[in-house]
Parts: sequence; structure tokens; C-alpha cells
Amino acid sequence: TVRTWTFPSSATCRWKPAAPCCFIIMDEFTYPLHYGWIPVEDVIDALKRKPHMLHIIITGRYAPQELVDFADLVTEMREIKHPYREQGIKAQPGLEF
Repeated sequence: TVRTWTFPSSATCRWKPAAPCCFIIMDEFTYPLHYGWIPVEDVIDALKRKPHMLHIIITGRYAPQELVDFADLVTEMREIKHPYREQGIKAQPGLEF
């Protein structure tokens, strides 16, 4: 199920559930925050207003410190093996981009 999240301002930012769910993955979402395309304050404000049992997973590099401070869990990954470098497998549409 896909849900939309609008960011015109913190006053209008809201969750629009298409159907009940327990988690949402916002893949590579830290990049628009890092580059200032979406205000971190608006995201944190929206996260504060999410349904209690809805879990949000935000991925990506360069997470703003404000988001790191707000988060319940923060992890850092490091590469051990990579298919392109080790096996010559190129990026695949729908998976890597």
C-alpha cells in the first residue's frame, strides 16, 4: 500500500492512509533533508503526529543531526561485499534506481 506525504508546510503536512499498515519505509529519504529540499523541522513535526503504532524506517546517508536525535534507533552500515565491484553486476531498474 502506498501512502502520500505532502510537505508544503508543517501546518498542512499530514498522513493520508490508503489502508491500515504498521510500517512505512522511506528509502533514501535523508537526501532531500540533507540538501534542504524538505525542511527537517517539518519532517520531525509530521513524525510526532504519526499514528502511535505506525513505524517509520528512513534510509540514506547524511541524516541531519536533528533527525538522528529524534529517532528511536539509528544504525550505520558499512560495505563488506558489493555485487558491482566484485561480480560486475550493474545497477538494476526498480532495485537500485
